[in-house]
Amino acid sequence: MARFTLPRDIYYGSGAIDELKNLKGYKKAMILTGGSSMKRGGFLQKVEDILHEIGVETQLFEGIEPDTSIETFLTLSSLSAAVHL
Repeated sequence: MARFTLPRDIYYGSGAIDELKNLKGYKKAMILTGGSSMKRGGFLQKVEDILHEIGVETQLFEGIEPDTSIETFLTLSSLSAAVHL
């Protein structure tokens, strides 16, 4: 059996990315994106930079489609297990 739990707190809006600096106790993070707007807007790089600054290793998975397919979910599940997230 496997379990997937979403965090209870969701940060958004002005200053949300900078809040990542306050994360404590995490060693790895998987960043999931849909299209390329996060990359084009520079947000992805900023997120990765902040996480690396606080010592968090990142794994990027791009191309999450709207109404995500079971195939994408299974790929993510396998990937997260492979990198021990």
